[in-house]
Amino acid sequence: MALQYQDCQIKRCEIVLHELLHLRCPNHEKMFKTMLNVYLEKALNREIFGKG
Repeated sequence: MALQYQDCQIKRCEIVLHELLHLRCPNHEKMFKTMLNVYLEKALNREIFGKG
């Protein structure tokens, strides 16, 4: 049960970051995907799992 909740948090974070990133990069080009991965990694390390 806890794993499902954690998976939902990760997906929700990914979706929010994806949509916010469209303010900087309107298309899904290489830069967009790179930035999304960087921001998602930072968010997961700090916010969701409380390591920051």
